[in-house]
Amino acid sequence: MVVVVRSDGALRSPMYYFLGHLSLVDLCFTTVTVPRLLAGLLHPGQAVSFQGCFAQMYFFGALGITESYLLAAMSYDRAVAV
Repeated sequence: MVVVVRSDGALRSPMYYFLGHLSLVDLCFTTVTVPRLLAGLLHPGQAVSFQGCFAQMYFFGALGITESYLLAAMSYDRAVAV
């Protein structure tokens, strides 16, 4: 989505800008949690360090808040457009 929005000049409206950034945040959001989950499923009993857990929780929370703000900005943009 990010590549499509960047490559096509007709997609320069704010909604496509927000959609591109939302897809990037969703990609990062998934990348933070899934690899550790898969490693835990493949190697049960392997402990997570405190620093690793803290870093994962920090990025999980930060990306969740970022996604919420992007969705709020998108809804505000849509309400103003109407």
